[in-house]
Amino acid sequence: MPFTSHRRNVVGFTVAALLLGRIELRAQEPSPPHWDRDLVDLVATIPVQDDGRIKPLLTFADFKLLQFSGQRTLTWNVEEGDRVRTFDRTSVEFLLDCILFPEEAANYPCFLVDHPETLDSIGVARPAALARGFSSYEQLAGGREELSRKVRQLLNDPVKREAWNRSVVEEEVLQLSRKMSEFEGLRDLFEFARHEFLVGDDLNARAIFGGAEKVGLATLFEKMPQVRAELRLLGDKSSPIDAARRSSESAALNQLLRSVVEMSRSSTALCLIPPPGMPGQSLCKEDPWLTVPDVLERLSGGESPDGELGPQIAVVATLTRVWNGRADAKSLRAAIIELHDLVVAAATTRGEYRKVTSEVAFYKADLFSYAIALYVVGSLSVAIGWWLRRDHPWQRCLSRWMLRFMAIPLALNVAGVAWRCWLSGHPPAPTLYDTILLLVTVSVIAAVALERMNRRRIAIGLAALIGAFGLFCAARWEAHDAFVSGTDTLPKLQPVLDANFWISAHVATLTIGYGAGLLAGLLAHVHLFGRLFGLRSGAASFYRPIARMIWGMLCLVLTFTLMGTILGGIWANDAWGRFWGWDPKENGALMVCAFTFALFYARLAGRLNDFALCFGATFSTTIIAFSWWHVSVLGVGLHAYGFQHGIREKLWLFYGVEWVVVAAGLSLWWKEWRRDRRRAKPSPTSSDAAGAGLATA
Repeated sequence: MPFTSHRRNVVGFTVAALLLGRIELRAQEPSPPHWDRDLVDLVATIPVQDDGRIKPLLTFADFKLLQFSGQRTLTWNVEEGDRVRTFDRTSVEFLLDCILFPEEAANYPCFLVDHPETLDSIGVARPAALARGFSSYEQLAGGREELSRKVRQLLNDPVKREAWNRSVVEEEVLQLSRKMSEFEGLRDLFEFARHEFLVGDDLNARAIFGGAEKVGLATLFEKMPQVRAELRLLGDKSSPIDAARRSSESAALNQLLRSVVEMSRSSTALCLIPPPGMPGQSLCKEDPWLTVPDVLERLSGGESPDGELGPQIAVVATLTRVWNGRADAKSLRAAIIELHDLVVAAATTRGEYRKVTSEVAFYKADLFSYAIALYVVGSLSVAIGWWLRRDHPWQRCLSRWMLRFMAIPLALNVAGVAWRCWLSGHPPAPTLYDTILLLVTVSVIAAVALERMNRRRIAIGLAALIGAFGLFCAARWEAHDAFVSGTDTLPKLQPVLDANFWISAHVATLTIGYGAGLLAGLLAHVHLFGRLFGLRSGAASFYRPIARMIWGMLCLVLTFTLMGTILGGIWANDAWGRFWGWDPKENGALMVCAFTFALFYARLAGRLNDFALCFGATFSTTIIAFSWWHVSVLGVGLHAYGFQHGIREKLWLFYGVEWVVVAAGLSLWWKEWRRDRRRAKPSPTSSDAAGAGLATA
């Protein structure tokens, strides 16, 4: 009995020790820092310069996280014994963790690798199933040297140097190297504030800093006026200073400034410091925003710290306090607020903060996501209306309110496009993402107008479908483009594209024509599928209005694509000195004009009936897709947006589907033609009987 009691005590103490040890181990596990929501919102409105334009830190953080992970928020799971903990970070929180708590951020699974073979090629273990293809920087760091070697090998290969000659794995190797370099830049942003700098052995130089052998950057900035005054005194040959002191102290102070500049070389991830300039001075290439090394180089070059560079030095000093205040939440909060106020004040003085808060509001409003949801509701409502009987009481209600309801997502759609135009300062023309938005908007407006004229509940259904699917594709393209290139969808245009009426009118009119062409193609699909599946077979009252709508849209296609092509030639003559150069994009627009004109002529000449017109409208969608997308993403020609893997395969899949639809329609047309021909031909039996009757008579 005593032995049993003793054994129970031992087991009890052992279990308790294990539990306490487990609890202690859990407590020691790193967890993401906590950020107050109001502080995150304040940081989001700090202006920075990136890709040649001033943008809020929210936009920079959003598209940086999109570049790493393909999403705007980071969520991951961690197994802890018998349970799974979930962590999540917004883009701004992720950015703050990267620059202020890089040790913790290095363990976030933020790098999405689509092809596991990429990890195999650099000797890195594949992530666990719980990670869903995401890896952390620490997990990838073991293959960094091999990754760099493969990148050098690809870039030095004259064949693989071109994007279209690389495989998807080789392309992902290059992208992963670029993304890891971007992460390292964020990690090293405060490298200048992490170290103390040797003053040297000269006692006179040390005396400026109270006899200290090492000084931090905050102390150096505090004593900078004295350092600059001492250097000017040492450089004055007429000053009563002996040559030995002049040489020793000058060398010590200059070496101190050089070491500070060298240490800050890696702190270039953010252009956070507005340059010195007069109020109202506009931004230009010769006057970019500054990084920390820029300020320190100008300072070491002799510019006055208390004169022209005073506000810039104050920002760098505040950045140092931000880094030094990491251990204390109150100090960190106060330093971040001070940094925000300094940068905003400088940007406001230069007239560059006017649209920053509006851009933050635009991305937080997320109008296109709400429009997608309402378009989906509209699509479901139209589908329900189609399934209900004509005498059902809901049928009349849905028919009456559908157009009014569709005005809500359309208004959100138009408001989002207009808001983007105001933020960018130009029409929705410069990027493929902008053309998707414009095309969807034009197509929905045209479909709603057709529904008001015909009241067949066909065009309104297509309007909802185009709006939902088109905006979804726009969102996916935005994420994909950011994942590949890391740029946002409000870029600063090149001078040849900016402030030019001809290019804006060219892209807008051409996109309107393409939108009308795709709507005509969708209407043709309704006509063809209705005939293929026997929907209201033989009902001319159903199919004839669809054909009229297709004809009206094709008229718009011919008008706007022809206008857009001519306007593009005028712009090309103004910008490049030639009206036409047989560029792939120009050839694509010419193909759309020529094919639509052929349909137009054949219809007016009586050569195309309604069925044949549908074939032509369906086939025209492939020509529009070729002109709009195919030649834009293959990296060929002056109009190319850059080669991207995977787009060509999706386009060929689209072409194949459309050609199958046309082939199925032609098969049905052939069957109907043969049937009508047999009906029109007199039977032999009836002909013989008629002949016998005539002979008897």
